[in-house]
Amino acid sequence: MDKGKDQQSWSIDPCGSDGLDDAGHGVPLAKSGEPSAHLDVHLEQVAAYVRAVVQAYRRHWASLLGESLAEAVSKALVLAAITHDLGKATKGFQRALHDPKYRWEFRHEVLSAALLLNAFRFDEQALAVAAVLTHHRDIDDQELRSNSGWVPLPDPDIVAEAVKKFRSRALELEAYWGWLRQFWQAHPDLKELPLPWEPAALEPPAAFLKEIQGRLNALKLPDSPEAVAVLLTRGWLMAADHAVSAGVLEFRAALPRPEFPALRRFQQLLGEHEGDAFLEAPTGSGKTVAALRWVFRNRRGGERVFYLLPCCHIRPASRLWPIRSKNISAGIMSACSIPGPLTTYSANTSKNLGNTKRHMPRQGLRRS
Repeated sequence: MDKGKDQQSWSIDPCGSDGLDDAGHGVPLAKSGEPSAHLDVHLEQVAAYVRAVVQAYRRHWASLLGESLAEAVSKALVLAAITHDLGKATKGFQRALHDPKYRWEFRHEVLSAALLLNAFRFDEQALAVAAVLTHHRDIDDQELRSNSGWVPLPDPDIVAEAVKKFRSRALELEAYWGWLRQFWQAHPDLKELPLPWEPAALEPPAAFLKEIQGRLNALKLPDSPEAVAVLLTRGWLMAADHAVSAGVLEFRAALPRPEFPALRRFQQLLGEHEGDAFLEAPTGSGKTVAALRWVFRNRRGGERVFYLLPCCHIRPASRLWPIRSKNISAGIMSACSIPGPLTTYSANTSKNLGNTKRHMPRQGLRRS
């Protein structure tokens, strides 16, 4: 698919050339500051980011979750990306962006989730709603629950007050309802889903939040594919949102291919090997180069690579020169800086290496 054409097909101008919708309101912002970001642009950028993630990880999700659930995660992630901040298209939230002294005091993602719940049709939408609803706060966050209509004490008056607050915030969507409707109908991932005629039709997502909490409590990680699917959808939405907000608009799936020096026999063999491997060789013999060649041979898509170095006595970052390029760098964190069992293991390993010359450094390479 031509990337330029794909980007262009997503571009819409719901407010016309003058930047105003039918009610005279401008395009809502996703964030203030310099530079500010229009909400439609931000949503499309996050959706483009997660599409690249799906392309890179789709086959791995299928091996981890099964084909059906992997497809559900793929669809849900894109749907969540294009809707996760729609709740910002409210009069109060937009005022808060322009007036630092004004506090809106409501979670915008609750309204975003309510919009998706109104359009609920397929199972993958449950994954999308759960990700949208929790992409800033955990599922047990009290403010998130209260704004959703789920209060800790089921007193009728307290519940009624929470629902009243939700409905008052939902009505603030009226200020940008024309923009939201045009955005919804113009986007290929949304136009087939129903949107209510007015914000007053939205319902608080308390029941959905309770159901998801109950289902997660009944599932066991990491043995439950359903629980992993929820975490994958939420985690990648959060990662994409943070990346785009920080100005990182492209998910890079390709690793730079360095020019390796003259290869030793074991380096060549490891670079031709498919599957798990265990390498034992003396310090300075070129295990890192061998491991990188194994990575290029066994990397099946755009998945990220974690290079774990449990030994404290490792040469400086120059040892990882092959994965440096103009736009990509690698960071190293010593195992000694990570508290817990790994620190003990690292210390014991270093001690053993110092006490015997026969014990050579080893590398275990696993393709997941």
